[in-house]
Amino acid sequence: MKKFLLMFCAAVISLAAHATLYVTGGSVTDAPAAWNPENPLVVNEAGGVYTFKASGKFKISTAKGNWDTFNGGAMCLDGDWNKATTTATANLKTGSGDITPPLDGTEITYEVSSDLSTIKATLPDGKTFGDKVDYSYALYGQITGNSGWESTAMTENN
Repeated sequence: MKKFLLMFCAAVISLAAHATLYVTGGSVTDAPAAWNPENPLVVNEAGGVYTFKASGKFKISTAKGNWDTFNGGAMCLDGDWNKATTTATANLKTGSGDITPPLDGTEITYEVSSDLSTIKATLPDGKTFGDKVDYSYALYGQITGNSGWESTAMTENN
């Protein structure tokens, strides 16, 4: 019975050691600090995934501490994002590179598989990867060859 109890405790401790993912970055939602490997967002595994939100670059790791420790357990993208309309997926590999979002400037929900092999990004309602980015400009000057100054509105799409 003692051996069984010891083996059970060891298994529980082993599972608990792999049940946390650490996320740091400049725009990680609810992170206690920006780009701080000693004070990252702590994400627990639930339902086979680690779930968190971010709106810019970030790093993930299974270890926290100084940058050497954090990077020692870090994962990064293995290739590019595969984008669908409102989701994107990518494979993960061991590495300390930053993870760049599939759509910058938007708070995205990320799900990292519990085996740390894949990551899925889901855009918020109303956003798609096909959304056009519109910029409006007004040109002011002697545009049409007239000697007087004039203003002409212009719009750039994508």
